[in-house]
Amino acid sequence: MSCTLRLDAKHRLHVCPESELDGTARRIVRLQIEDSCYCTIEAVTPLLEKVIDGFGELFRMKSYDEIGTASMLSRAVAGIYQQRAVFCIPGSTAAVKLATTQLIVPEIVHILSHATK
Repeated sequence: MSCTLRLDAKHRLHVCPESELDGTARRIVRLQIEDSCYCTIEAVTPLLEKVIDGFGELFRMKSYDEIGTASMLSRAVAGIYQQRAVFCIPGSTAAVKLATTQLIVPEIVHILSHATK
């Protein structure tokens, strides 16, 4: 089930399960409904105009503290598509919590300021 979270008065975050991603990701960016979106790598990577390389690197570094060397198997990528921030992260509850609380929410306004340049 999809949901949209309001981050502040201006920014929203759309979260959807993998089963809905292909259509949801394209609908979001086509209709420009949201400022950002969580998606899987396969659904989104071909759409990205800019890749935020540091996101995956930092995600794996922070994951290492929680899951050790298994973090090298974690696939995470972020980028920009049509002035929208897109985040592809593993679907475990711990991964979503880590990415959201430690990486995305603290930097989303800064990321979006670059997305529109």
